Amino acid sequence: MRDEKGVRYEVRSRSLAQFPVFKKGFYIQETHSQFEIRIGGKLRQGIGVVEHAWHATTCQTLRRAPRLLSAVLQARRGPKS
Repeated sequence: MRDEKGVRYEVRSRSLAQFPVFKKGFYIQETHSQFEIRIGGKLRQGIGVVEHAWHATTCQTLRRAPRLLSAVLQARRGPKS
């Protein structure tokens, strides 16, 4: 990654969870991630979300349908007691 001054940083990320979102042919894969970056010799850590979005074709939507259905069912059930 580069900042506004052009300084390059190496960011390491590890996926913690993924969640698919779909609306009218627009597909977003949200990935909850843990990040590490070294700035000035000091290690910084944090968490965040990486999103990858694209317009899905019918075939791509059908291929991802099981994950979408699973996510919807889990959301409707709510948290485990």
